Amino acid sequence: MSLRVRKYLKRKLKIVKIHVNGQTMGQMSNFHQDSCWDDVWTCVLFTSPSWNTNHGGEFTTYDPIQERYKSVSYIPNTAALFPANWDHRGAPPLIPDAGMRTSLAVTFCAAEIEKEFLEAHPNLAGFANYG
Repeated sequence: MSLRVRKYLKRKLKIVKIHVNGQTMGQMSNFHQDSCWDDVWTCVLFTSPSWNTNHGGEFTTYDPIQERYKSVSYIPNTAALFPANWDHRGAPPLIPDAGMRTSLAVTFCAAEIEKEFLEAHPNLAGFANYG
């Protein structure tokens, strides 16, 4: 994932956070940001081994530049890349038989702000040697 994100953004990046998530029916998530900084991005990988898109689980982000919401279907082994300071959320499954909607989110910062970013986020200091 890291190499594809770097290639797409054409930037030298450092991993600063990894988050795993699982949702079952009824577990609504709220819109949130992964960072308030510019030059920070999150890539969410949809990790459930099989999924019927009719079961829900779509990923939605708010694009403040175009002033509109953008949604993508939850399709296994695909990913969504977006600026980490954009509001976003993953929807839960719509039916109980869908099982758990799982994802892996990796947050990257531009290499040139890594030191400043990690100093401002001491809880993430353990990531200093990754990415």
